Amino acid sequence: MPTKFEFSFSKSHRPAGGVAVLLQAAGAKEAAGAAVADPESVLAKAAKIGKFTGKALSTLDVIAPHGSPADRIVLLGVGHAAGMGDHDWLKAGGAAAAKLRSAEKITVFLDAPGIEVTGKAAADFALGMEMNAYSFESYKTRKSDDEPKTTQKPVKVTIVTATVIAAKKAFGTAQAVGEGVFLARDLVNEPANVLGPVEFAARAKELEKLGVEVEILTEREMKKLGMGALLGVAQGSSRPPRLVVMQWKGGKAKDKSVAFIGKGVVFDTGGISIKPASGMEDMKGDMGGAAAVTGLMHVLAARKAAVNAIGIIGLVENMPDGSAQRPGDIVTSMSGQTIEVINTDAEGRLVLGDALWYCNDRFKPQLMIDLATLTGAIMVALSNHYAGLFSNDDRLAEQLLAAGLVTQERLWRMPLGKEYDKMIDSKFADMKNTGGRHGGSVTAAQFLKRFVKDTPWAHLDIAGTAMGSPTDELNQSWGSGYGVRTSSTSPGALVSAFAFSTSWCVRTTNRESSPEIGMTEVLFYHLTESKLEDALPPLLDKSIERGWRVVVQTVDAERRDALDTHLWVYRDDSFLPHGTDAGDFATEQPILVVADHGNQNAATVRFLVDGAEPPPVSDYERVVFMFDGYDQQQLDAARDQWKRLKGEGHNLTYWQQNRDGRWEKKA
Repeated sequence: MPTKFEFSFSKSHRPAGGVAVLLQAAGAKEAAGAAVADPESVLAKAAKIGKFTGKALSTLDVIAPHGSPADRIVLLGVGHAAGMGDHDWLKAGGAAAAKLRSAEKITVFLDAPGIEVTGKAAADFALGMEMNAYSFESYKTRKSDDEPKTTQKPVKVTIVTATVIAAKKAFGTAQAVGEGVFLARDLVNEPANVLGPVEFAARAKELEKLGVEVEILTEREMKKLGMGALLGVAQGSSRPPRLVVMQWKGGKAKDKSVAFIGKGVVFDTGGISIKPASGMEDMKGDMGGAAAVTGLMHVLAARKAAVNAIGIIGLVENMPDGSAQRPGDIVTSMSGQTIEVINTDAEGRLVLGDALWYCNDRFKPQLMIDLATLTGAIMVALSNHYAGLFSNDDRLAEQLLAAGLVTQERLWRMPLGKEYDKMIDSKFADMKNTGGRHGGSVTAAQFLKRFVKDTPWAHLDIAGTAMGSPTDELNQSWGSGYGVRTSSTSPGALVSAFAFSTSWCVRTTNRESSPEIGMTEVLFYHLTESKLEDALPPLLDKSIERGWRVVVQTVDAERRDALDTHLWVYRDDSFLPHGTDAGDFATEQPILVVADHGNQNAATVRFLVDGAEPPPVSDYERVVFMFDGYDQQQLDAARDQWKRLKGEGHNLTYWQQNRDGRWEKKA
């Protein structure tokens, strides 16, 4: 059985046996919890002998450490921890879990010099442990002798951190995300003889327990709607198709919905255009898109997300019996457009075409995103490391790219264009379902584009990432659950992006449903060893890596222009992508330098430098004050801001440079 964890959070804890996990930043002299777990300072000697430096995700294992209340200590490196983002904390938790397969009791010490631990960071660490420990063993009746023994009894994990209250609240959201990912993984991993269209629909129906409204359309109802494209794929199978409509109504009644559509081919033989036998067993995962959408709807409902969302999945089996459609057949889609079926193995786009049209016609959503294991061609282009992104809307594409960077479910934008339209024109129908080998993933997306009208739409081709993707700290499973975290990250902000021109990134997730409602993360950076010009660019680089949109506010136009010039030339190998509020393309800049309270690029992170007076900090997810410790005016202003913001209940952290110029957490 896979390892199950039972988490608790505490400000202090003394291990009584079991494993103690201690985090240590690169260059730090001491690990978290060393005074409690290592009173005899065994770790310092062990680290020296083992050449442990605190490098990110490196570990040092000490068995039966002398004088320790723990039976075993695992030292876990987190690198230069001041720059750790959400995904870094997830990976750290995953790396810890990988070392603890046979543990029965675990204590994790997170707080240490140089490590910034927020409530969300602690929750992400716990989620990372769970994601790493997932395995699908429903059909195993025995294990080999060399596999570590696990038990159905949960392993108790105590996470020690000062941010207990915030961590407990954030962990509720983290657990919802984990449940959605695991649901998607389970669905992809299930064998096709167990999970057919009817059985898949029944699994989706279970979401009603969480408050999701679920409708299941049968073959008869789809015929009445004219879904000839979807039904043509299903006609060769003895297992009837289903179209599942899931609605989560967490927003205001007047608000338009954001819609997610998933390809659910529960098994794909290729039909009459049959696939080679080698590797065909993997085609049980050709419903990875539908699995991701189902997992997403679970997340939104479990976390009570303040958004209206629709999930639609088309469930079919593509089989080659005497009733199967043939190459050369012409089918009529729900849209009325006719399609010449050139290759019956290009079936997913037929299913999605009807599902997209149905969604758009019935619900008129604000935007649509489809997820599909659609083409092998996308794997030729991107391997298993990126999913392909196609979109008819630049702003939506940018938001998805940014979210993918934060979650590390990375996307790469691919082209669409009239030239590709010509490749799917048919002599006998309005279009054909394949344009040939060249540009296969592009012509598939171009086909789907004909079913979305002018609605902002994105297509994610996850053929290389939803199943059989490389294992890492967060996924040891064949089915990865890819797309759930990125799609569920912030659908409310996605809607806002189109309604109010705000941006979408992980840290702007539905403030209405956030566990730390009304609180902004505020960081004070006290400069003592370097100038602002040297300290600011690396922090902005980190923001870019995380997909954040940032506004930097300084005191006047002259200082703004000087900082703008510096950011262009501060390093030789490349430039920092940014602009100023005086430029022509201010709204498009990932980083914008301003001299007032403006926020033209819809940033959710704001840097205040040179003593600039902030706008309301509650308008942002993160606010950073950077001040010169030798400038008395800036120092006094920072102190005043600290007192004011602490009284308002925001989450404050104070960092100061040490003699080496590195940041150390002081409060």
